[in-house]
Amino acid sequence: MDADDALKAVKAGAAAIHALQAVVARFAGRVDAACEQSPGMSGFARRRGAASGPALLAAVAGLAPGEANRLVDLGRSLLAADAAAERAEGEAERAQPPLLGAQVDPAAPTAEEQPWETALAGVGVPAAGAVPPVPPVPPAREIAPGEVLARAMDAGAISPQQAEVIRATLADFTIDSREAEREFVEVASRLGLRKLMAHCFWRLGELDPRGLALREARQRKERFASVTDQADGMVRIFGLLDVATAAPIKALLDSMSSDAMRRQRKLPKAERLTPGQLAADALADVALHAIGCTEVPRRPKTTVVVRIDKEALVDDLRLLGLVDEAGVPQDACTRLTSVDGILQPITASAARLMAVDAQVLPTVLGGESVPLDLGRTKRLFTKWQKVAVNERDRGCVRCSAPPAFCHGHHIQFWDDDGPTNVANAVSLCSGCHHRLHEQGWDLRVHRDHVEVREHRQPSGSEPRAMFATA
Repeated sequence: MDADDALKAVKAGAAAIHALQAVVARFAGRVDAACEQSPGMSGFARRRGAASGPALLAAVAGLAPGEANRLVDLGRSLLAADAAAERAEGEAERAQPPLLGAQVDPAAPTAEEQPWETALAGVGVPAAGAVPPVPPVPPAREIAPGEVLARAMDAGAISPQQAEVIRATLADFTIDSREAEREFVEVASRLGLRKLMAHCFWRLGELDPRGLALREARQRKERFASVTDQADGMVRIFGLLDVATAAPIKALLDSMSSDAMRRQRKLPKAERLTPGQLAADALADVALHAIGCTEVPRRPKTTVVVRIDKEALVDDLRLLGLVDEAGVPQDACTRLTSVDGILQPITASAARLMAVDAQVLPTVLGGESVPLDLGRTKRLFTKWQKVAVNERDRGCVRCSAPPAFCHGHHIQFWDDDGPTNVANAVSLCSGCHHRLHEQGWDLRVHRDHVEVREHRQPSGSEPRAMFATA
């Protein structure tokens, strides 16, 4: 079997696994429903030595608690979609008109009491020479909510992880979400999981602003963090955070981790720390600094960039305090904003609150401008030049690594008289930066993006980078 056939076999096998997982999820949903219907010590779960349906499933299937909970949620949603489809099918059948014409009136004369031509016409048979009636077409029934997703899972077209993203997004819609469901399922067949998440999050905000605002309010209430001692003496830190709470934490840890990764580049591989270890050390450094340590080693300064349209910010300030019965601003999410390193968009209200908390709002509205073109006076890009470049590039222009892992690169090399300005700058992560110098790429700067053309240089020639501004 060659590589192409192996790839086809992987695709077919994955589809079969996904279809089987949809069946197993339905069974899990039924088991959990049985556990809820019979609580107490003599209930379905307790009689089998488990405290709940998910706990029972975790023990039987060898799943982690979180996996068991997700399996139950998926199974229940599939069962609900099946039930809704059955109801819609029944309603469509009841609404279907009879195919043989009008019903015979019980008070009308029987066949023995009327001419045979009239009797036949009464049951829809035309008289001699008449045009046969066209049977009425039964009305097409509406697709039930969740049915498209269930069918896609049954066909093995999407994975349970993709289905969970779609299901969770649809659950936050406050309007009819069936068209969005069709779109999400179609997109899932073409995108990876991370890109699907970004697509679903942004479409929720675009199609249902109130749904996104309610999601923000719910996630804000559900945020938590816990620190627990494990049986082996390790300490486990776990939590779930809303976007506004997580953004500065993620930006700081990413920045400190990427800085540490660059510092250990010259170490032997056996001595290098993993990204997870670097993040743990960074978290400890932040805690030490917070409780009074003034010598946190090489702690980089971090900027959290929140993008918001000026008009959206002004509108939000104008309508400040106008909320509905759910506590959601009436203008919430009429325009979406984004935060570096976070997939989910946020509302204008959340962006304004983040800016105020970070003491950024006065600078945004009334601060002095900063120079973005330093010519040949400085070699290194300034903080504000890097922010401006990242606004255009949104991370590494080749591999899309987050801005925290990137640094500025002179497109026209500094040694070749390249200026230190935004037009001559591009965001590259460390790996792509090395590959550029090894291979030589053409980089063309446009107004809102950078075009990358990779190619190998002739043997013995020096790598180069060209640019043109449009």
